[in-house]
Amino acid sequence: IFIDFYCFFHCLAHFLKKPHSQIRKECAEYFLDLDDFVQDNNIDKNNIQKLANDRIWNRNEFDFIPYIASQLYKRTIHIHQGKQKISFIHKSQKKEIHLRLENYHYDIVV
Repeated sequence: IFIDFYCFFHCLAHFLKKPHSQIRKECAEYFLDLDDFVQDNNIDKNNIQKLANDRIWNRNEFDFIPYIASQLYKRTIHIHQGKQKISFIHKSQKKEIHLRLENYHYDIVV
């Protein structure tokens, strides 16, 4: 997967068979619609809107994107980091997504 600050979205594009830029925008739009979640986590909606823009990636709100993507695309996403695994569970029966996070870079686990 490219090291271009969009690696998480490139990984999802591999599984979802759609452009990474579309996934990025869909995630930001879905995120914006989660009013209670945004309020409960003290998130500034202006920062969420920035996530949809190219060249913006290093924001605290980005930490929520794996959860947002899991809910939006109805897929369980597992993120492997060293010996740890963080899972964002969705109850659908769709194929699970496994990603590796190392040095701030996401890659596909096969």
